[in-house]
Amino acid sequence: MALLATHPTQTGQARTELAGKDLSAPHDLAYLRSCVQESVRLWPTTPAILRDAITETTWDDRILPAGTTLVMFAPFFHRDDQRLPYAHRFAPELWLDGRTQDHWSLVPFSAGPAECAGRNLALFAASTLLAALLERHQFRLTSSASLDPRSPLPGTLDPFALRFQITPRV
Repeated sequence: MALLATHPTQTGQARTELAGKDLSAPHDLAYLRSCVQESVRLWPTTPAILRDAITETTWDDRILPAGTTLVMFAPFFHRDDQRLPYAHRFAPELWLDGRTQDHWSLVPFSAGPAECAGRNLALFAASTLLAALLERHQFRLTSSASLDPRSPLPGTLDPFALRFQITPRV
């Protein structure tokens, strides 16, 4: 919600997606779902992903035996400004236009056989909650977090410090 409260273009797109929908029934809210995925790309809830090498692997002229445990630090890959022009900005559209398919390293819910079992439930529940909140309210971020769409987003964000001014939507 903090990202939508500070990014009016994306809020407009979310409201367009909601227009005319009866939210008392379930909907696949693709844009809001992508907003949730993007927030988890920017600030992963699970920053360290553990994997085991299934075969012997050569890396920088060194051999890692099969079974070696590897740690992937998701924020390093998700915010790689050498490869990702959107590394430090809120870009939910990249989850809709196929760009994430080109980057194996964008894994806000992990990937492969160890993908988060609750991924679809979490995305559905969060996008539905956002829809219900946006349908009837306007949100303005009042806490000190700097989420200006014209500036790079911060590398960390304390969700417990976020504060909003909430007004009815007219």
